[in-house]
Amino acid sequence: MRLPGPTEDFSGVRWIAEHIPFYRVIYGAEGIDPRIIASYDGFSRLPILRKGLLRSVNPDLLHPPGAIHDITFESSGTTGRPLVTKYTLEDYMRSIRRLAALRGREDFQGKKVLMLLRRGHSAEFGTRKGFELLEAERIDLAPSFKPEEVLREIEEHRYNVLVGIPENPKFPGTSLLDLLEADKKGVVGSHVELAICVGGELREEARAQMAAVGLDVISSYGSTETAGIATEKRGCMRQHVYSDSLVEVLRDGKSAGLGERGRVVVSTLARRGSTTYVRLLTGDSAVYHPPPCRCGEGMATLEGVRREEEQDLYLESGCRVMV
Repeated sequence: MRLPGPTEDFSGVRWIAEHIPFYRVIYGAEGIDPRIIASYDGFSRLPILRKGLLRSVNPDLLHPPGAIHDITFESSGTTGRPLVTKYTLEDYMRSIRRLAALRGREDFQGKKVLMLLRRGHSAEFGTRKGFELLEAERIDLAPSFKPEEVLREIEEHRYNVLVGIPENPKFPGTSLLDLLEADKKGVVGSHVELAICVGGELREEARAQMAAVGLDVISSYGSTETAGIATEKRGCMRQHVYSDSLVEVLRDGKSAGLGERGRVVVSTLARRGSTTYVRLLTGDSAVYHPPPCRCGEGMATLEGVRREEEQDLYLESGCRVMV
């Protein structure tokens, strides 16, 4: 089942093919004429891209020549071949504003936010911008990842909201659950109202541990390459899709049926200056639910988002690309 974007206008594919060098090569090699794509049926025939392939591509070929960028992020640098994504501030803030429009109904005005995130990471930047739009009173980055120091900060400044990775076995002491484990005096439960989880799947066991100390828990879904995609809200654990991009959920290369788990594929068609991805395989899977959500929001939703292993490094069609 496909998750429709905010518009059914696929003319953006033609613009991308005309202005972005990588897609001129891709579509030329595949014999695709983007000028005739007028519906999802045509769009669904475009090749699916995998991150492994794109890491071997000069990132400057993935945005219009001469574009001036305000923000640059790298993902999966531990592989030795990071995927570089460049944004104009306008493009990046588009999805942040959609998040804020949904979250603004929860009233963050005057709240104090502490982020347990690495400085300069896309999640840190996006979280800060989002809470600025939501008129939070204070938005700080934790001074360190040492739980005892973070707990002192919470107690001293009385933070209401925590933002961080729920679990991080590779780097002990850096996650929200590590903080709860170290919190022998109940500091978090005494001051914090809400935990916002980013950067990974939120297991039910982890959610239960946070709820046990009195925290409301919200998980947001997105990536460095695509910015925000969806978010939970208080009282509803489905991921409400707010991205201005086109999101698909595919099974065996076709739209997954209702209730079926499929692979999440994202296209950032609305960008005009940033790095653009057309049918990017995120490496995640989810179950799709059509709008409206059962909570009353008129939005498509994802459920059970989880990380899957990346597969081979070629185009879905088998095309060998030389750029």
